[in-house]
Amino acid sequence: MSAHGSDAEVGQGAGRQVTPKNDPLGEALTIQQVAELLGCSVWTVRNQCLRRGLPYFRIGGTGKLVFYRAQVTRWILDQQELQQGGR
Repeated sequence: MSAHGSDAEVGQGAGRQVTPKNDPLGEALTIQQVAELLGCSVWTVRNQCLRRGLPYFRIGGTGKLVFYRAQVTRWILDQQELQQGGR
C-alpha cells in the first residue's frame, strides 16, 4: 500500500478498484497481480497453483480468471501450514 492508501478508500486511486471495507472477498485481482503477490510467473499460477487449489472465478464467455485477495491470502496461509506440518 502506498503512502496515499486512503486514496482508494475515497475512490480517487488512479486505476484502482474501490473495495468496501465490509467486503469479505477483498479486491478482485488479475492473474498477473496474483503472480506478483506470490512472487512467481503467470505460468506457475496457471500450471501449479490452480492445480493445488488456489481459488478463482472464471468469467463467462471470455474465460478470464478472477481472484479475490482474501481467498488468495487464505490459500497462501493454508499452504504455509501444510508445509510446516509436513516437516
